[in-house]
Amino acid sequence: MSGLKTLIVSLCSVVLCAAPASSLTDLARDFATCTGQLSAMVEHAWLIQDPRSDKYDEDREKFLALLEAVGAGTDPAALNQRIEAKVALMSVLNEARFGTDEARSMRAERRAEAQLAACRLMLLGG
Repeated sequence: MSGLKTLIVSLCSVVLCAAPASSLTDLARDFATCTGQLSAMVEHAWLIQDPRSDKYDEDREKFLALLEAVGAGTDPAALNQRIEAKVALMSVLNEARFGTDEARSMRAERRAEAQLAACRLMLLGG
């Protein structure tokens, strides 16, 4: 039984040490997420020649400023969060625009709109 306890403690230690501790506050994580999502919107708008790309880019710049204001502008965890949010929303946008299943495409479109609406609520005048 002692050997089993040692093994379990060792495995738990490895798992806990391997998992990166996030240095981001909830607010910084939200700002990073919105920055990444708006980066996805800018790229998607360019792809489909949507004239709203400039507005998305302006909003992205605002979130970058907010990220800097909370001291997380150069934090690697913030960059990681931005990239993950961008990739996730790009997947949703691609399904919404290019998906072959109409019901899934509609759900994806609503999901993307809801995510952006949540970000807009964080901006004054959004």
